[in-house]
Amino acid sequence: MPKKDQFVIAYLADLENCQAVVEYAKKLAAFLKKGIILLYICDRRYTKRSQQEALEKVLEIESKMAAQDVRHCVLSGKTKEIINVLPTLLNGVVCVAGVDRHARLFSPTRPFNVIHDFAQCKIAYLTVQAIPPEGEAFGDVALRIDYLKESKEKLIWSSYFARFNKSRLHVLHENYRDAGLKNKYENNMLFLQKFYASVCIGCEEHVIPSVANFQDMSAVKYAAENGYGLAICLTTDTRERDILDWFIGAQEYRVVRNKYKLPILFLNPRDDLYVLCD
Repeated sequence: MPKKDQFVIAYLADLENCQAVVEYAKKLAAFLKKGIILLYICDRRYTKRSQQEALEKVLEIESKMAAQDVRHCVLSGKTKEIINVLPTLLNGVVCVAGVDRHARLFSPTRPFNVIHDFAQCKIAYLTVQAIPPEGEAFGDVALRIDYLKESKEKLIWSSYFARFNKSRLHVLHENYRDAGLKNKYENNMLFLQKFYASVCIGCEEHVIPSVANFQDMSAVKYAAENGYGLAICLTTDTRERDILDWFIGAQEYRVVRNKYKLPILFLNPRDDLYVLCD
């Protein structure tokens, strides 16, 4: 079996309820042509399970995935610190994490804890709430493009889905009335069109309702109602949070626990985000 240069990390935060994480990791690994690493972290903040107990359970899960290139890693330490070094520690390129909207306060799958633990993550991370449907899990992929330059950070990962999975890309945007914002948005779209043309992919454009706050939730709602399989979202740059974010929370806290159970591929806005070697 050829050595894999990068891996899809299946973060098994809940060993008893990790089927969704495993299945989505398998789908990502299949079209990205990467191996899978099953990761469990013995973090005293979340569990009293010993490394040996965790290893036995992880090996049981691994044994049921004989057809895939699967490895395992059981570590002790602080979850956030380990997640921060996934690209260098495990050659991770994307991580799959389970989310449970009804999880207890000190659970690693609680939406708030997931966002907190992945806040400095240097790779993309896919949050999932349910087992993927049969067939096309990522047949239609949505990304919202607005007037902010950070919107362009979604383009590389969206192109991977289109190039390697033949996903249909849907670019969602508001109908800007302000001339200045519209001009910035149009410049982003020109960049998008040039980039997509350079890798020989296309997209469909859709206008979504304008809202005062939580524009990504508007995009997630549109994507779910139209049967899309994934939305790509950026988290809020902590350096640019305003007073409203501190009072009512950044929008990713709502997006990650969306009631539609739509999988979300999150990207943290950073200069050193790791991407595929393709």
